[in-house]
This record gives sequence, C-alpha cells and structure tokens, in this order.
Amino acid sequence: MVKHKSGHEFPIWLNTSMVKDREDKPIAMIGIIRDMTERRQFEKALKESEEQYRSLFEDSPISLWEEDSSLVKKYIDNLRNKGVEDFRTFFESHPEEVERCSKMVKVVDVNKATLSMFRAGSKEELLKGLSKIFSEHSYDMYREELLAISEGRTEFEGEDFVRTMTGDVLQIYIKWSVAPGHEEKYSRRHVSIVDITERKRIEEAIRKYSRKLEDSNRMKELFIDIMHHDIMNPLATASGFTELLKVDGPYNIPYIETIEKNLLKAIDLIDLATKFSRIDSLERIDFTNMDLKEVIDGVIDNLNPMAAKAGMKIENMIKDSMPVKANKIIEEVFANLISNAIKYARMVKGL
Repeated sequence: MVKHKSGHEFPIWLNTSMVKDREDKPIAMIGIIRDMTERRQFEKALKESEEQYRSLFEDSPISLWEEDSSLVKKYIDNLRNKGVEDFRTFFESHPEEVERCSKMVKVVDVNKATLSMFRAGSKEELLKGLSKIFSEHSYDMYREELLAISEGRTEFEGEDFVRTMTGDVLQIYIKWSVAPGHEEKYSRRHVSIVDITERKRIEEAIRKYSRKLEDSNRMKELFIDIMHHDIMNPLATASGFTELLKVDGPYNIPYIETIEKNLLKAIDLIDLATKFSRIDSLERIDFTNMDLKEVIDGVIDNLNPMAAKAGMKIENMIKDSMPVKANKIIEEVFANLISNAIKYARMVKGL
C-alpha cells in the first residue's frame, strides 16, 4: 500500500531487479510499479460473486451437482472422427461404451440437499458410492444424454430411477445445462435433481382411482338400464290393467284414476332419474346457444292437452327473446316442473 500525493492510499504491485556492473557488483535497483486498484476491486467483486454462488449452491433446497464432462465430449468427438455417424445405433449395440462413458464423468461438487436426498453422511461418502446410486435404468437415460452431447445440445432433461445410500428407490427428474463459456469442452456442467417419487405415487393413485371410477360409472349405467327396464315393464302392465278395470267396473274409476296418476308420476320420475344419472359420467356437458322463450313455448305446447284435460290454461309471461347458453336437458327441467304442477294440482283438486 502506498500513499498518493493527494493523501489517499492505494495498492500497488512492485517488481524490482538488481543492476550490476561488469564485475558483478550491484550498482542500482530498477523498479516497476503498477496501480492495483482496479484489479483489487475486480478480485473483490469476483470473490463476493463466488461466495454468493457458493452460498446459493450449497444452501439450495434442490439437489445440485457440478460436473466435468470434458472427457466424455472428447471421447465422442474421437468416435466421430473415426467414422461413427449414427450414435444411437452405436450406443445401443455397444452398451459397454455407455458404461465406459459414465465413468468418465467427474463430479466436482454436490450441495447439502444432495446429501440429504441420497442419505449420505458426507460428500466423500457420496462420491465414493456413486456406483450404488445409479440403477440399470440409469444407463438407458445416460445413453440419451450421450446422444444429446453428440448432437451438440447444451441442455438435457429426463426422468430416472436411482437408489439412496440406504437402498431406497427414488424416482427423480434430472436436468442439466452446460455453463456459459464451457460449451466447446463441456468442462462445467450444472445438474439439478428433484425427487418426484411422491408426485408419481399420487399420479398413479389418481389413475387407479379414475379407472375404478370409470368401472363404477359403467356398472352404474348398467344398473340404471336394468332398473329402467325391469321397473318400467310392471308399471306399464299395471297401467294397462287400469284401462281394463275402467271397462269392467265404472264405479271404480276414481280409484283407478288415482292409481293412473301415481303410475304416470313413477314413470316420469324413472325417466328423469335415468337422464340425470348419466350427466356425471359424461366427459363434458355440451352447452349450446338457445332462446329460453322458445324452449318454454315448446314445452307449453306439448303440455297444453294435459293442462286442458285438467281444466287449466298455461300462459308464458315472457314476451321477449331470452338468449342463453345451456344444455338441451333444460327443456326436460321445465317440462318436469310444469307437468308436476299440473299433476299435483289435479290430485289436490280430486282429493
């Protein structure tokens, strides 16, 4: 550190050499001084950046690896120079080459989350036990990584099965990218690993539940069809016999009409239940543009004979168009509401 004439101190780099005469006696010193202020500032910023990177790397909740794959890249380039063009065929027909390349990868560092994921007590334990971690499936995925490198890709992602140091099987999502400035040699590669075992377990449980639900819906529809057929038949038979009773015994007509009303009500309820029970088993409910006034007018036209027989008149007080987006079953809703109003009013009147 030296002091400027203005009074502030600054760092310098001093290089000196001795000047000697012909008799090899020192006669002078030559010195070269370089101002190191900018260099020190750069070194400080670099150190702070490195410390920040190390902190982010070490304390990240995701498993992070720093790897050197330069030997793998060099080996693949040599294969290309020897005439290998179809690397997929080459690695599929020479699985030993895949294993050989996997051993060329140098793991430079791993973070604390990696130790936790793989149940390792230290980085040394993990790095020495890498052969325990990767499964047979890993070589299949690593073959795809080699193909990515052969194609010059600097990013890769995939799913794999690995083992912890205690032997537990994990399903993981792995992604790596080559650090900027290292694209030519792949000498610095950043790898992230996420444990997706639980997510996959939940997804499989959902798939199983969906299959069971589909089976349940099919059984439900079968049951509904059987119920509709088996119940409607006796109701139709009973309805037919009421017509015979009317002919044979006119004095029984009030009772027969009551039976008819209840039979019709049962038939309508079964039809409606059959229609609505299928809605939740459809992949989606279709909605179409329609005029609600026209729908209600159509329902009234169909039910006017029934209303007239009951001594009623149905009026639609809606005068203007009512455009809506709805499912066609809405017509059944209005038909059910109005027909029930007619039937129940007749029943109350009759009682």
